[in-house]
Amino acid sequence: MHGVGNLDRSSAIDPCGTAHPYFTRKLGRLTDARIDASQEIRISKGNSEAKKLGIRFEKQVSQSFSSLYHERWVPQFAFRFNGNQRAIVDGLLFSEDFKAATIVEIKLRHTGDAFYQVWDFYKPIVDRAFKGVIALSCLEICRYYDPGVKLQKPVAFIDDAREAGSIRECFHPVMIIGRM
Repeated sequence: MHGVGNLDRSSAIDPCGTAHPYFTRKLGRLTDARIDASQEIRISKGNSEAKKLGIRFEKQVSQSFSSLYHERWVPQFAFRFNGNQRAIVDGLLFSEDFKAATIVEIKLRHTGDAFYQVWDFYKPIVDRAFKGVIALSCLEICRYYDPGVKLQKPVAFIDDAREAGSIRECFHPVMIIGRM
């Protein structure tokens, strides 16, 4: 099984018990979306030790997925939407037949942000960009899971990223990865 480590509160909890997202980018009305042809690689630099640890964890997971899934794993996949706005998912994991993909959000610590990013922001953009031809699922990958962070959907723990596609949309798939 996965190592969970210390369980720190990483998101505020509102009186109803749902995690308040610090991810404040709102999608609003989605008028258009497309794959960003440039696919420029972003260079993330942390301005705090915690941010640097998160970036390092994301790189470790991405390198591991590249070794496991080869061309089916595409890190930092970029999209353009609503004109020229840009959204970059941490990664897309395609099925073997490339008819389905999982939008992957990688966080060192489980937060409400990952939930809002993949379900409310990225998924509509990716779905519109692929014109609904590719079946989409979402996955949060983290090292430290906090059961105190309440989400709008119950969590479904998985041991293999490929399982995310078989999880019904009424659940939020989470994969906990220990030390790499």
